Amino acid sequence: MKPTIAQRFFAWWWPMQIWFGLFPLFGFFLAIAVCRPTFSMFRDWQYVLLFVLAIIVAPVLFFLLGVLISFPIIGSIFYARELANGGPFKVGDTVYIIAGKHKGKVTKVYSQWQGSSVRLEIGEKEKETFKDIFGSVCLLRVNESEPEHEDS
Repeated sequence: MKPTIAQRFFAWWWPMQIWFGLFPLFGFFLAIAVCRPTFSMFRDWQYVLLFVLAIIVAPVLFFLLGVLISFPIIGSIFYARELANGGPFKVGDTVYIIAGKHKGKVTKVYSQWQGSSVRLEIGEKEKETFKDIFGSVCLLRVNESEPEHEDS
């Protein structure tokens, strides 16, 4: 069993990283475009102060805007990916870990967690330190007819 490129892309949370990286970046450049700075304007300390304030505040506001509108958009995309990976997962399901420290392992779900996250049978140390919690996009359902093996 080998995860597809799309499954790996989602398992490493790249859509979220891109989404929450582009919104502040867009806010930063929009603030610069709106201020239309010229070299002569930097002689006025009030302009410099307002310009610096604008390029600091705009990315923060755009990040918050990205958070606000991400739930229906990114949430829907991730839910579709969960369904494509065989989710929602329940106790007793055999799953393949796509990403993270334990990627390539085939194991079983032993408990539900918050949202659509689950806890996997990885080891006692991981269980005690809560390092056995995985989001549904990081997992792939294993059909019982497939041989269980670990990929490296």
